[in-house]
Amino acid sequence: TSADGDAGSLVIALDFLARQKPDHGWLAPFTAAARVRLREAGLVFAGLRRAASLPIPELVRLVESELRLDVELAANEARGPARTAGDQLRAFVDELQGFLQTDDRGSLSALLAWLDRAERQDEFAPRTEPPEDDVVQLLTIHGSKGLEWDAVAVVRGVEDELPARLQDGKGWLGFGVLPYSFRGDHAWLPRLAWRAGDAPSQQHLKAAFEDYADGIRARHLAEERRLAYVAVTRAREHLLLTGSGWAGTKKPRAVSPFLREIAAELGIDLPDDVDAGENPFEGTQATLQWPMDPLGIRRPRVTDAAERVRAARGAERPAPTRDLELLLAERAARAAGRDQVAPTRMPASRLKDFVADYRAAADAAARPMPERPYRQTRLGTLFHSWVEQRSGIAGRGRSIDDTLWEEHSDTDAASPDAADLERLKGVFLASEWADLQPLEVETEIDYADPDPFGDGRPHIIICKLDAVYRRGDRIEIVDWKTGRPPRTDAEKKERLLQLELYRRAYHAKHGVPLDRIDVALFYVGDDLILRA
Repeated sequence: TSADGDAGSLVIALDFLARQKPDHGWLAPFTAAARVRLREAGLVFAGLRRAASLPIPELVRLVESELRLDVELAANEARGPARTAGDQLRAFVDELQGFLQTDDRGSLSALLAWLDRAERQDEFAPRTEPPEDDVVQLLTIHGSKGLEWDAVAVVRGVEDELPARLQDGKGWLGFGVLPYSFRGDHAWLPRLAWRAGDAPSQQHLKAAFEDYADGIRARHLAEERRLAYVAVTRAREHLLLTGSGWAGTKKPRAVSPFLREIAAELGIDLPDDVDAGENPFEGTQATLQWPMDPLGIRRPRVTDAAERVRAARGAERPAPTRDLELLLAERAARAAGRDQVAPTRMPASRLKDFVADYRAAADAAARPMPERPYRQTRLGTLFHSWVEQRSGIAGRGRSIDDTLWEEHSDTDAASPDAADLERLKGVFLASEWADLQPLEVETEIDYADPDPFGDGRPHIIICKLDAVYRRGDRIEIVDWKTGRPPRTDAEKKERLLQLELYRRAYHAKHGVPLDRIDVALFYVGDDLILRA
């Protein structure tokens, strides 16, 4: 407590310690290390209070970082394994995101009120596992809803526990609480008759406040009674009700009125004054070590493991296996900053990039960046889908590689694309392929090339063939293009290189001689045909 007798707090005490010199008389009982740690704690909490105006997500991240909550949870083995502790912290962040989606302001006061209500309603309790044979489960009354057991024990049947102590007797008169008249359940809530017609004088208004407070208490008692009903109806056969007056309090607590009512219904006589006996906690002390050992009971095992590592580092290293040699070589190459290499698997459309500038293309593939979706790409997708549907042949469907390399849009044409799509359809229907029935549409061939770029590495080229036709004894592979045609001979050569790869891929898969396979690029928008 403070000097004037008011209740103090740990934060006030830390603020005091942070402002005082190390030789202050009140700090004499603390060691030098404790004074340093307490001063650091005071400064940390003071800094967090100054950051209270930050957006809630940033403030929570700052609190987690400054207080090292992840480390503290992992070190506190009373909360379970480190993984469980980390899951609990992440679960709280998920709940916080849910709160922010429902509260646009996201103020700190609203968050604290939400957390307080969630704590009272036990909304953050872990999910209750279904009942199991030969297993004793400890859980809250809220967590037991909807479940049943053969035998149930309801403990702490004393006042201020069941029923719980009323924490807020103001109701909607409290700061930041929605008035009951605006709530959908206002008919079941206590009413405050504060208007002039209901309270014409100060005496009437005073009586109205007293009636309202009585209503708040009565409603709280009714809610606690419903909660007690949930507790006692979880048992199928056996129910044990207990109440201990001593539960870490300075004075014993009286027997719960609910317990007395149940005893009366059962014909069990409970004395008015139940002797709680001596306080079992009187004179007992618990000694804890602070700061907490981060390793806890794991220290012997961790220490032993560290010694083994030190011994192994000083011993002669065994010959590495072939797999280990490859992994070590890969790590060394990364550490040395060796140039990137082309991916083992790539679409044929990227082949020209590696042929033109191998290093730049390899760097771009190693660190891909999102690309702007172009309208022309969407229009091409719509046209390809139309040609496939018109052929009556089911294509290959989407490949797992599509999301890695291409942008895909919905197949429905938006109004800006509808006119252009109709124009492309008209050009196709007037083309030489309009009356031909394809052998395959939208088919995919994985073509293995032992060394396409001269980097000494084999690569698998994903060849996506738009359409394959038979013309007499020859095979024709056609690639539909909705973009602009090549403007220079160099561009034409690059694009025909992809078609040449298609010829070799089709030859490798179907065994058709290369001299009987033709390829063509049809630029539908310009009604232009390019053949190799």
